[in-house]
Order: sequence, then structure tokens, then C-alpha cells
Amino acid sequence: MKNFLELEYSAWFILLCLVLGVAYSFIQYDKKAPWSKNINWSLAVLRAIVVSFLSILLLGPMIRALKNYYEKPILALAIDNSQSIAMTVDSASLLNLKSNLKELSKQLDEHGWETVVFNINGVKSNIDSIDFIETKSNLTRMVRSVQSEYEGGNLAGILVVSDGIFNTGYSPDLISTLTPIYSLGVGDTIQKKDLSIIDVKHNQTVYQDNKFPVEVSIRNDGIGPSSSLLKIYQGNQLMDQKKINFLPETRLVQHLFQIDAEDPGKQRIRIVLAPLDDESTSANNEYNFYIDVVEGQQKILIVSDAPVPDIKAVRLAIEQNENIKVALYGEGTLNLNTYDLIILMQLPNAKKSNEVYREILSTDIPKLYFVGSLTDISRLKSDAIFNITHVRNQYDQVTVNLNKEFTGFTLVDEMDEWLSDVPPIHVPFGDISMPPNSQVVLFQKVGNIATHKPVLYFAEEGTRFGVFVGDGLWKWRLNEYYRYGETTRFDELVSKAVMYLAAKPDKRQFKLYPAKSGYEVGENIKFTAETYNELFEPLFGEQVTIQISKDEDVKSYTFTPMEGSQDVSLDILDEGIYDYKGFTTLNGVKHQVSGQFTVDNPNIEAAELTADFSSLSNLSLASGGRFYTMTQMEAMMDDLQSLDVPSVIHTRDKEILLLNLPWILALIILIVSGEWLIRKMFGGY
Repeated sequence: MKNFLELEYSAWFILLCLVLGVAYSFIQYDKKAPWSKNINWSLAVLRAIVVSFLSILLLGPMIRALKNYYEKPILALAIDNSQSIAMTVDSASLLNLKSNLKELSKQLDEHGWETVVFNINGVKSNIDSIDFIETKSNLTRMVRSVQSEYEGGNLAGILVVSDGIFNTGYSPDLISTLTPIYSLGVGDTIQKKDLSIIDVKHNQTVYQDNKFPVEVSIRNDGIGPSSSLLKIYQGNQLMDQKKINFLPETRLVQHLFQIDAEDPGKQRIRIVLAPLDDESTSANNEYNFYIDVVEGQQKILIVSDAPVPDIKAVRLAIEQNENIKVALYGEGTLNLNTYDLIILMQLPNAKKSNEVYREILSTDIPKLYFVGSLTDISRLKSDAIFNITHVRNQYDQVTVNLNKEFTGFTLVDEMDEWLSDVPPIHVPFGDISMPPNSQVVLFQKVGNIATHKPVLYFAEEGTRFGVFVGDGLWKWRLNEYYRYGETTRFDELVSKAVMYLAAKPDKRQFKLYPAKSGYEVGENIKFTAETYNELFEPLFGEQVTIQISKDEDVKSYTFTPMEGSQDVSLDILDEGIYDYKGFTTLNGVKHQVSGQFTVDNPNIEAAELTADFSSLSNLSLASGGRFYTMTQMEAMMDDLQSLDVPSVIHTRDKEILLLNLPWILALIILIVSGEWLIRKMFGGY
């Protein structure tokens, strides 16, 4: 540490302060005193010191302290502790690996290094607590976490200990870094004979009493000619089985099951491939997933008495959602009670009879009106559905703006970009009056001028309804396909508008639901609770109890939702189907809700067990490091210890004002007190 004295003013002022102190002392002690000459001189010196010192303090002297400290070079041990390593490396070898890594850490510490340990999740750990149980391998995230943690620090190197297998993220050899990355390959690169279920395609939601497809993909590594039995279970019930033949030259074998969806609710589906004697492992011969069997689809009826081009675009968009079933009405008898939403495509028609329209209008089923050039706008005005000061046969060409304040449902981030450049639509010219509390999704835009006239809005006047104003919606779907090669944005906009109207209003005062309907093993289970009063205004501070049950095991949790904090995280749970119940009391009335969620263990680590050292070797080569195998452990330890990486010197600068030091005040008080005491002892005042 080095100390320097600095002043706010020129150092020549110190001489002036000394002169001031001597002059003040001379004036004070020049006259005859009742004590001896020596005592007078002593008192004069003390007074001169005090006055001079106080004057110097007014100059703002500071002590500037410079302290150097050394940051050791850091070696990060990034250890892949996923299940694939434990499946291919015996426990004795893993213990030996951990022992060698601990010895390496110890030796580097003795050579002036600092070693830190990260696991596959990019979390700091220690070697003793590393257990090879993680269900996913994201090598890129692990390395990125190390780089982020020591960005700007003295990170001298990263040692990646892995089998090179990754099943999430991208290949680690694509990482760009200025830090040398050394890698230690663990596992066996020799392909062993094995059958493995590598992929299963299935629906997340199916409907009761319907069949649903399950496509199983099996990889064959050197097996055959041989055969095995592939079975599919729902719970413990065998649903179907198939004898699968394998030939050595056939790498991939697929089979499609068609399974009946019988019982409603969450169902566990298990696929098992009978292991063969010459397989290296049977850990990848089983695959589990969950489906949600629901009792029925939402039914949508599209009604029109003219061939409007928008009908097909709307129908195609809605049918992308498997939860919705669409029907078209042309002529015949209507059975309206079976539908959850009715779409009126330019009805009532200004040129035709509107008996169907009158029948639909008399129901309390939610409706979505498409208003265009064929619509009898005066009739909609008289029915209090669509009120516009419209001049007959006058129309505008408009584009649209997305209302960012609409909260009825969420849309993908890319929606706004797409909508900003869709083809114009043909809308009636005039000012549109909407019912109170209407919610606008899309506004009209004339040229580059945004307006507050709606294109799509929702309202509720006894019955919930929506209105889309304009002809030419079908062009939007073609436009998206032309620009992006897909129609996902158009389909999402239309289907969510339809689902929003078709959904039955939820007027419960107590709602409790998991953040996701399906979790994976290792994830925290999160719930959200909402409580409302009789006017459906949010309530906070009411205690909520949650019961989570699986078979006979029941766990209870209690928390209190507060404003801005209505979520709670529960324990990590094992694989299975869980039932939940929620309880609370609002104004003395007890409320209860219930539901289900699943916890899945995808077992993707078992799908690939052959170590891949090429990506590790490429990563090390590109970063200036080196790749090692387990047989080169001693060479790796010697190389790392021989690295000449200096410590980084950091200087800390600290300025201290002398006036703020307590011992300065104590010294002044001591001198003044000494002078006063001597004067009193010898008769001075």
C-alpha cells in the first residue's frame, strides 16, 4: 500500500498557516505571565501547534491510499454430470475421475491458481457433490455460464469434462471464445449393438372416444436379423402390440399405432420395446409421455347465404386448432343448441331474406359478425349490434394497427410486424360507435395515419359478440404465405378471436391453476391463485391452501397471494400424474377448485450413449486449448500446471479527508486540554 498527502490548495499556504499559528501564539504569550519563562515557551508552542494545525485542516488535506491486490488466474472445471455418462462409465471409474479432478484442483491451488466447478446446468458446485443424474445435456449453456460469470475476470482457461453428447442447445464447437478451452473426453466412442426408441410423435390433447396416432421411431445399431415385441400401454393396460423385425442394414424402423381414447383426464402412455440378449443396454427401450383426454370439442358454425371468399380463409385458420370443430350452414334445418359460437359471414344480407339471421339473433349463443359490402348495415344498427354513420355505397381502403393495450388474449411477437404490411381491406366509410367496455383488437389505418376506428372488436350486450369490419380478409392469409411460407400468424389471430368468444365466461371468485399442464422431472412446480369479491374485483391477502396428491401420498402447502405476487413455487416432484385441490375462504364462504397436472421424465439421455469426442476436440482446437482422453489424464494435469498465466494486479484508490479522521480530533482535544491544564496548575485563567 502507498499513501500520498494531497491538498485542495497550493502547498505554499502551509507556510502561511505556520506563520498564523506563531503570530497568534506570540500575541497570546508575549506579555508577563505568572509562571516561569520555560513554561511560557511550552504553552506558546502548544498554542502555535493547535492554531497552525487547525488552519492547515481548512486547506482540505487528504490522504490518498493506493492498495494493490492480485487476482489469481482462474481455471473453471465445467463437468457434464448428465445420466449418459453414468450409463456408460462404471462407478469405480467415475470415482477415480472425481479423485483426479480434486487432485488437479489441489495442485493448481498450490501453484497460485483458483479453481471453480460448474455442473451441466451452469451452476457453481463442488466436485464431491457432483452426481451424474441430470436428465438433459446442454454443453453450450454450461460453457456460456462460465464465460458470463467471469466476464472481465482473470479466466485463464475452461476444462470441459464430458462425453460430448448434447440433446439440448447447439453443438459446443460453434462457441466463439477468447479463453482457451481444454476438454477431457469421458465415455466410449465405440458403437455398441443396441436398439433405442429415439422419438415418439403424438398429440398433446385428444378427444374421448376418438382414435389418436402414436408414431414410434426405433434406431437400430447393428442388431439383426432379429425381432422384438413393441408394446404400448395406457397406464397398466396393454392397448396394442406389434412384432418388429430388424436387419443390420436398416438403421431406422418406424411403426404407427392407432389408440382409442377412452377415459377422460390425464393419461400416461408407456411404450416398451422388449430387450434382446445382444443389446448393450435396455435403458433406452422404454418411452413415457402423457396425453390429455378431453370430453368434447368446441363447435363453431359458419353461416352465409353467399359465396364470400373470406369463408374459406377463416375456416382453414380455425381448423388448425384441434380443439375446434367447424361446420358450414347453407340451407336446411338449424340445430343451434349444439354450437358454442356462430360466425355470421356478411349476414344479414341486404338483398336476401333473413329468416336464418332472425333465428340466430334470438339465441344467447356468442356470435362473430363479419361486416362487408353484402351486409345490411341498417338492420345491424336497428338490432344494436353495429352502429355506424354510414353513407350508402361509400367505402374506404384501410390497413390495420394492432392495439397494444388489448389484454383479452396474447399474440406472438411477430404479429405486429406482419400486420403492419398486410393488404388493405374494403370497409364501410363512417364513424363507428361501440358499446361501453368494448375491447378493440385492430384499429383502422388510412395510409400512414392511425385512427381509432375499429376493424375487430369485442363487446357484450347481454350476449358476448365480436365484429370484424371489412372485405378481403382472405388476402391476409395469402400475403403471409407469400412473405413467410406459412400462415401461423393469420391462423393464430383468427382462432384466438374465435376461442375468446366461444369460451364460457369464468365467474368463479377463486381460481387456482398450475403455470403449465405438464412439467419435467427437476422443474419447480408453480401455481397461480386469483381471488375476487362479488363484483369480480381482485382480492389480496386471503390465505390459500393447496393439496397435491398422487395415489395415497398427499402434500399440503399454504400461501397468501399478494398484489404483484400471486404465484407460489412448490417442491420438485417425481414422475407421474398429480391431482390438485385448492381451498380458500372469501367473506366467510368456502371455495374449492381442483385439477390435474403431469410430471414427465423424458429419459432423452438414454437415446444416445455413444460418446462424441469430435465436437470437444474441435472446440478445444478452435479456442487454443487441447483435447485429452481419460488415458491422458496425467499428461493433462502436467500441461495445466505448466501453464504460465500471471496474476492480474488491481489497484484500489481511496481518498480520506484528514478532517474526517477521529484521531485528528482526539489529538487536537488532547493538546488544547494539556494547555488548559498547565495554565490552571500555574494560576492562569
